[in-house]
Amino acid sequence: MFQAAQVAMTIAGFPQDEWSHHSLQAAFATELTYRRKLYPAAFREYLSYGFGVRRAADYGLSGVSQKIAQRLVNRAASFVAAVEEKKRHETPSE
Repeated sequence: MFQAAQVAMTIAGFPQDEWSHHSLQAAFATELTYRRKLYPAAFREYLSYGFGVRRAADYGLSGVSQKIAQRLVNRAASFVAAVEEKKRHETPSE
């Protein structure tokens, strides 16, 4: 989702060479879901939730459950699909 959010920000006119997780989450939520309403409000939480789950899976002692992992996969799929759809509509045909 992190890379998809970077693409979404670029499509919307906010290109940046590097994003921290925190700054990308904040910019995506503020600019693309709150101000411009280009993506569903639920996506505001998807990036921070995904980052939290990834940290727990990578560094937590107990990891994450299959249920949490599946929830994240579902959210990531809808997030990436929405960005791909915007990209198709925003990119001029060749």
